[in-house]
Amino acid sequence: MTAETILQSYWDIFLSHLCEFYPLDKAFIAQYEYELDWGAISKNKVIDWDIEFLTKYENRFVWHELAWNDKILWTEDKINRLKLLPANNHDTQVIKNLPASDFEEVLNKFRFNHNQQEVYNKIFLPIINEQGVEKIFKDLFDYGQQYYFLEPIQHDIYGLTPEFKVQGDDPFQLYREGIGIFELNEALVLINGSLQEGPDRLYEVPRFSSFSYYTILLVSEHVRSILDQFRLPKHYYHEVRLNPQKITTSTKYYILQLETDTLSKDLDYSNRQFYYSYKDFENRGHGKVTEVIKGYDDLIRVKDVLEEKYSPDENGVRIQPDSYSMITDFDMYSYSIHGNIIVNQYLKDALEKNLPGQMAFGSAQWLRIRVDQSRYASKASLQINMKLSSRLHYKESEDDKFYYAKAVRLDQEDPELDAAVLEDDKFKEKEIELRVIFPKLFKNNYLNKSLRIKGYKLLPVSKFYIQHEYADRHPETYKSVVVAENGIGDSIHLILERDSDFVLQNRLFEFFHETGEYEEI
Repeated sequence: MTAETILQSYWDIFLSHLCEFYPLDKAFIAQYEYELDWGAISKNKVIDWDIEFLTKYENRFVWHELAWNDKILWTEDKINRLKLLPANNHDTQVIKNLPASDFEEVLNKFRFNHNQQEVYNKIFLPIINEQGVEKIFKDLFDYGQQYYFLEPIQHDIYGLTPEFKVQGDDPFQLYREGIGIFELNEALVLINGSLQEGPDRLYEVPRFSSFSYYTILLVSEHVRSILDQFRLPKHYYHEVRLNPQKITTSTKYYILQLETDTLSKDLDYSNRQFYYSYKDFENRGHGKVTEVIKGYDDLIRVKDVLEEKYSPDENGVRIQPDSYSMITDFDMYSYSIHGNIIVNQYLKDALEKNLPGQMAFGSAQWLRIRVDQSRYASKASLQINMKLSSRLHYKESEDDKFYYAKAVRLDQEDPELDAAVLEDDKFKEKEIELRVIFPKLFKNNYLNKSLRIKGYKLLPVSKFYIQHEYADRHPETYKSVVVAENGIGDSIHLILERDSDFVLQNRLFEFFHETGEYEEI
């Protein structure tokens, strides 16, 4: 297999391995920041990790991967940037005795859960050594016009960012013939979804959990005010009521809905060559489309034929032209039936300048999007009207702030419990060990065997333990004590009284490991 084939057809695998195993230079990272795979960079053990680097790209790293990266020297300054997690027990896989004749088969069968050092050493490193990383990037992409994927920030220093979902029926999950944009009769209410690590927080472009046939993005009124100054394809703004659990804001939010797949609908189909690719968890493939494609209807027809042949299990086939030469010159496009949003350099710069650190961008150069060059260049003169005072403001829960402060204090001080205040009973030894005081009624019910919780098995007192797993999101649960388990990850806890470092409430709470939520029983 030639280097050209590898770089053209297996770029995602090449890039991921490059970012994980190559000693990337900081200047190179800065130059190609939007091209790189930051999840893989977070696992890189051969680059120079310093506090400036961590700080500069803090919203790009996957922080639990950093915590598992045993080549980072965790100074006190660095540790203060995140809460360290347990060591990674699922390290890079290794392929042994990889013959050159199997390269294409290896890549076609490549699994996506781990990069592999041997794949890097035997397939990709020779290409890097021969061409150099700078030349590979410069030769592969034309940067005369630049385009970027726009999406919510998925990870920050706390972990997964909070997601929002539609309360009740979600109209964007319903398939509509022709997949056109539509108006709503009433405002949707958005509430917190299950994905979140760390405290409640809010971005100008929050994570929106809808799996949709439509191209949609949740944006603030400030983002809208910038977008309204650029040229967008047909679209609607659906005003929503954002109802977070623990924070309040006066900022308005909208679901931006774009016409679906305008990148393909506005394509100049003349003199285009098309290529197909597909991948699932077992294999991938690629090739040249032999059928004539003269328009969008032809594209969908050929795609359906190729999916029936190569992807009968509906994992999907992607058809892509040699370049996206457009008959329009919008500043934003939608891409594919399940909705990526792409913006040009000028719109990206306006969003980043006026609302820094509020959304994520990734390079779309591999799509080779091109509009008329003179019309593209004329966009550089656009002056954005944005009030500097137009910034997102939200108020955190006073209870949350109290409990976070309490959790930090308990973590730092770990105050000792005065054994003299304890009753001399079966619980005393465990109370001294855990530095908690169990409620008398709970102890009586436990000893009298009148405490029964459907689906749960009470632990022996000697097996009671403290769990902090939920405290990043729910700080009031810091130092909660597990007293029962159901064997599939859920548990029953006692929680500290608000104004005590030791006394547990006489209330039982069920903690759900899949959602990270809990409720009183």
